[in-house]
Amino acid sequence: MPLIVRKRGEKYRILERDTGRIARGPTGKALDHGGSRSASSLRAQAAAINIAQARKRGHEIPRPK
Repeated sequence: MPLIVRKRGEKYRILERDTGRIARGPTGKALDHGGSRSASSLRAQAAAINIAQARKRGHEIPRPK
């Protein structure tokens, strides 16, 4: 479930790339907590989630120093 950031209405939201639906966590709540007027903070959050998911799948991604 790779994530992307797109504008929905007046706010930017974190969406699932495959389905276009709002990304939700294990408890069912939106990962972006309702969206943001700024895309930059959500892009960083989506990138961090994508990296964490890739590590769980076994990809070797170096950790920052």
